[in-house]
Amino acid sequence: MNMFSFYLFLAFLVSFLNSFVHVWMYAYYGLSAMGPHMQKYLWWKKYLTKLQLVIYILGRGGVFSNEMCSTLMMMMMMIMMMTMMMMMCFIRCFNKYLLVC
Repeated sequence: MNMFSFYLFLAFLVSFLNSFVHVWMYAYYGLSAMGPHMQKYLWWKKYLTKLQLVIYILGRGGVFSNEMCSTLMMMMMMIMMMTMMMMMCFIRCFNKYLLVC
């Protein structure tokens, strides 16, 4: 399998998983909007968030290649730095609001 095929497969896998998670996210939002009496049925929120974190990491991983030019490599480094900052915020919110069971 060449590098292009690997990246193509990774892009498909992450896109598919991301779509799957978003279907469940919007189902969660819809159920939670029905009122507080639905809270007992929404125990799976933290698992959905964990899956989002995994997909986020998968989507950002594997983006570097030995064949990149220096400009593209610099751009990818900046994207990775931004991703790490977003990840830290996401994990902080996860720890603050979802692990308070």
